[in-house]
Amino acid sequence: MPEDSVDIANHYNLWRAVLDQAVQDYAYKGKSKDGLKYKEEVEKWLKYKYDEFKFVCDLAAVDHQRARKEFDKYKEGEYDRNWEVIRTAKKSK
Repeated sequence: MPEDSVDIANHYNLWRAVLDQAVQDYAYKGKSKDGLKYKEEVEKWLKYKYDEFKFVCDLAAVDHQRARKEFDKYKEGEYDRNWEVIRTAKKSK
């Protein structure tokens, strides 16, 4: 484990970036062959490799149960819908 606070922050940020990329891949809605392949890989990771997912969350200092719920929200488009509401509200001001 890193020894100083900057190294620790960088360590957490690296693993959070891994989770962020996985969320983006999981929420993919396009038709690109590569995009669909990455989405499928994340789906398998979440479904069949629970211990590995939990380990990555631990490395990122993120609660794995909450992270899983957030993954599902992104996949279901909840954040896209909320973003549309925010954008519409900003336009009407």
